[in-house]
Amino acid sequence: MAKAKSKVEFVKTPLKDLVKEKGITISLEELECDVTTWAPGTYKLTILGIFSATRGEIGWYAGNCRWLMTLLSRGSVAGASATFTAECTFGLYLNSPTPGHCNLGGLYFTETSLNPDGFQHAKVFCLTDTKWIIAWEDWCGGGDRDYNDYILLLEKI
Repeated sequence: MAKAKSKVEFVKTPLKDLVKEKGITISLEELECDVTTWAPGTYKLTILGIFSATRGEIGWYAGNCRWLMTLLSRGSVAGASATFTAECTFGLYLNSPTPGHCNLGGLYFTETSLNPDGFQHAKVFCLTDTKWIIAWEDWCGGGDRDYNDYILLLEKI
């Protein structure tokens, strides 16, 4: 009988290594949180790493009206960042190129209920009350479920 996996085994070494490089020591088991939207304010979003063969667009959406605002384009690389001000509750999205086997599209949200495949594509880790890591799975249906395709740092400033 196979041993049950802990809830953070899906996050491969690159996530742990990236946050360590940034001077952040974390225990993933303790810091995974249920945050899917954030309060109004000014924020900085930084790409810590991309471990995906595809390049997606990253942005934010307003919780009430569901419009999308692009922050980082498909050509963005690790280290790229953007600052934005949200005047209402917001979430983050990843618009990932769609693999041929998926007819649901590749637009995924931090709010699982908005994802066309019903899969949780974003895992959020609460570092502080004003700093979060968002780890994304970019393929429909969960792909390889490694949550290291896009690794972002969101900071309230």
